[in-house]
Amino acid sequence: MVNMTDSELFYNQFESEENYLLAKEQWREEANNSPYQPTENEVFSRKRISNYLIDDLKIPRIDNPYRYVQTVKREREKNIIIQTQDGLGVTNPLLLGEKHIHFPIKDTNLDLELLQEYLSSKPIASRLAIFRDLQINYSLQDYPELFDIVIKAMINIECIDEAKRLTEHI
Repeated sequence: MVNMTDSELFYNQFESEENYLLAKEQWREEANNSPYQPTENEVFSRKRISNYLIDDLKIPRIDNPYRYVQTVKREREKNIIIQTQDGLGVTNPLLLGEKHIHFPIKDTNLDLELLQEYLSSKPIASRLAIFRDLQINYSLQDYPELFDIVIKAMINIECIDEAKRLTEHI
């Protein structure tokens, strides 16, 4: 439900709950004054989905989304093994004897051979980190050869659902 009602919390940083609430009020006013209002069908569909989530799936109501997201973020940070550029990090543990070696990602001149070697030999946690970093730096659909390498590497470590989601967007 937080994603439906307070999705801004996932892609903005706020110094405090008060700043978030002020921004939310400003966005509400802008939306109310916008000439682009949702259609009756969009309002109906959103309400129907919301009711389904609450009534049928029993999604818990979050009374304070700001604090909830901050708490979840702090808990996740405690479990991060490898930092990623998107701030989410990777929580999969490195196995005994494994060591993460960062793969440099530059906006240009990505060495695809070195990347393929990295994706076939490094720990799974390292591979997951590079998947995230690649997606932050590249629109994979614009780089077919890179896209193929990533999809094959995902399938190789059995990230089938993730690979499927990526291919569906192309």
